[in-house]
Amino acid sequence: MAYVQADKASGASASTLTTAGITTTAGNFLAVVISLGSGPKTLSSITDSKGNTWIAASGNPQSPNSQYNVYVYYAKNIAGGASHTVTMNSSGAGICAMSVIELSGRDITSPIAFQTAATESTGVSSHTSPATGTLPSSGCDVLCLVGDNAFDQAFAVETYTATSTGWVLPSSGNVNTGSTTATSFIMYRPGVDTTSQQATWTNSSSNLKSAAFVLAIAAAPASGTTRVPRSLDGGMQSLSGGMSS
Repeated sequence: MAYVQADKASGASASTLTTAGITTTAGNFLAVVISLGSGPKTLSSITDSKGNTWIAASGNPQSPNSQYNVYVYYAKNIAGGASHTVTMNSSGAGICAMSVIELSGRDITSPIAFQTAATESTGVSSHTSPATGTLPSSGCDVLCLVGDNAFDQAFAVETYTATSTGWVLPSSGNVNTGSTTATSFIMYRPGVDTTSQQATWTNSSSNLKSAAFVLAIAAAPASGTTRVPRSLDGGMQSLSGGMSS
């Protein structure tokens, strides 16, 4: 019980963006990464069609350059159902992208075992996320949620490839139309042990600066056990900034 599915949306000039819609299951976990360019714009709100509460991940927003803001939010123990869409509203029309992932079998009370966010200080075509360090429990699903400056730097459709062992980058959540929109994607590695986890990936077009959020999502605990969340910065230049949910 881990990865279920992904969804996405993108716009060339929009202030509101809504995913295509999927059928989700009650009690599952959702995470979303939103990439806003053209300014950059700021995120005004995030909602979904099932009335779930969205919580900001640590480090919102991250900025790959002066034209982008990248945000990550998550919803735990969701109300699910058919035609489940996620909608973001930003401060103004611009290029934008949004990727969503659904996980099953996660802790419904305290799902975040680890989280951090950071940006690369230089543009590269081979990328490395921050590392988690030793995780507090086994069985976590680890997510790497990414936005970058492909539109401003490359003006081309990107091919993103997961290069670290065990990590998967599903196409259903991969917005790679960098010639006309912002870009976003989510990688995951299911059911890891407590050893440190780190994602690597490549992009196809040119050297890009990426903003990466790493979250370890705890498995549903056995009765009577608790999870202790951690936060650690590593591997990239850390930038924090301004928005509360």
